[in-house]
Amino acid sequence: MTPTASDPIRTAVVGYGNSARIIHRALLESQSGFEITAVVTTRPAARDASRRAGLSVVASIQEAARAGATLAVICLPDSMHEDAALEALKAGMHISLEKPAAPTSAAVARIDRLARDRRRIASVFHNRRWDDDVLTAADLVATGELGAIERYSATLGAWNPDVGSGWRDRPRPGGVDGRLGDLGSHLVDQAVQLFGPVSDVFAHVTTMRPGSRVNDDCMLLLSHASGVRGELLASSARPLHGPRLEVQGRDAAFVSHGSDPQDVQLRDGLSPRSERWGRRPPGSPPALLMRPGARSETVERRAGKWQSYYEELR
Repeated sequence: MTPTASDPIRTAVVGYGNSARIIHRALLESQSGFEITAVVTTRPAARDASRRAGLSVVASIQEAARAGATLAVICLPDSMHEDAALEALKAGMHISLEKPAAPTSAAVARIDRLARDRRRIASVFHNRRWDDDVLTAADLVATGELGAIERYSATLGAWNPDVGSGWRDRPRPGGVDGRLGDLGSHLVDQAVQLFGPVSDVFAHVTTMRPGSRVNDDCMLLLSHASGVRGELLASSARPLHGPRLEVQGRDAAFVSHGSDPQDVQLRDGLSPRSERWGRRPPGSPPALLMRPGARSETVERRAGKWQSYYEELR
């Protein structure tokens, strides 16, 4: 049977760790345009968690394709992305990859080439393009409220002096590990979305915490082709109490403190269909529009909307 434009996209979720279980499943199930046909996993714990959630489980991407899935959402470690992506494309499926897309640009090129040859979409789940502060900054840049943009700074991270036991603090052979791969890919993507292509990069990527085996403090200085200059900081080893995002133009600056709420909301079980979705709780640090002479006014942030990724993919 040939699907129509109004039919839900039959989706296979490849891997069922925290990202798939907490984030992707909630975003997919919040929309009528997608149907999770199967979870692809051979891990017993992931298989059991999938079945408890009422999801069908299959052992391979080919089996998911035979069951009618036309989109593979790949939530495996990035060292496994290329093999899974090529397998799904050869099975006739479109693909969405968790970030970072792959450990090397050569691997991404191979995925892109096969997707073009097979006339399939290859996309990357950069959900943080739809953070509330990024959406608000984009509006201010687009309307010219800030004047010509000169510089910006953006940070992600926390001060966690003790090295944890999770995957973020473990070396990943063949992967982009540490804060550079985890948080840095979000920051770079946000910068490119807001200010366009980058012409020059200086990076200081290091390990600060005793016992850490991966990079945990990363500073990137970007020069954009447009002339805008940027400072990105991804760290687990600094207090990071300054602005989360600051965009400075010749006429005004946008300054936003605190974090977009969507990750916490998903972990607390809030549905993206809720009226509270993407909105910060009362008492959250404000966003400011600052002008020369220390004049400032509060700016209402747009509600965050991570589900826009899947809306646009559809």
